[in-house]
Amino acid sequence: MENKTKLPVGYWIKQADRLLTGKIDEIQSAFGLTRTGWQLLNSINENSPAKRNALINLMLPFSDKDNTIQVLAEFNRNQITAISNREEITLTEKGKQLFTACFEKQKQFRQKAMQNISEQEYQTTLATLQKIITNIEE
Repeated sequence: MENKTKLPVGYWIKQADRLLTGKIDEIQSAFGLTRTGWQLLNSINENSPAKRNALINLMLPFSDKDNTIQVLAEFNRNQITAISNREEITLTEKGKQLFTACFEKQKQFRQKAMQNISEQEYQTTLATLQKIITNIEE
């Protein structure tokens, strides 16, 4: 078996993403959501009223355009979000209640995921990943 300390950064990024997605899917499934659904709900809450195209672009690293549109449509059918003129998306009262319930579970998961990681370690990790992305994009 390969020494895990010698595995490349891509391995660790993919492994972290796989575990995050699996656990968030598991947690949010109790509310009828996936990680994508949770991320959209959270983004709408943070950016209300959220622009539809901005949400689609924000989600591209996690979800393709068609999937994001489908998840938004599912919210509409369930009256979770209200869309005025189909471009601005806000949460209905039911959507706000759903967000609050989901966020409580998400906070607990975040605390578990971040235990024994200092703020400095977290910020260093983010800065390093941002540098890797910049290097690749250039």
